[in-house]
Amino acid sequence: MLLTSRMNIGAQMGFEIRRLRQARGWTQEELARRAGMPQREISLTENARRKLTVETLWRIARGFGVAPETLIAEMRLDQ
Repeated sequence: MLLTSRMNIGAQMGFEIRRLRQARGWTQEELARRAGMPQREISLTENARRKLTVETLWRIARGFGVAPETLIAEMRLDQ
């Protein structure tokens, strides 16, 4: 799915995190456990209810076993 440029970066990143998590068949709790953070943080991030910090991005990427730039590169913008 292409993301529109009208979505803010937090919403785009949250969408991508949810997509990757669901593609792996993980619950928010599973990703939170792997990332070493509370499940609520995953929920707030996926729903763009909290600004995404570099630390949160790093922890989530670590939970997925990828580099943070890999998560960013997965975002596709509708030009």
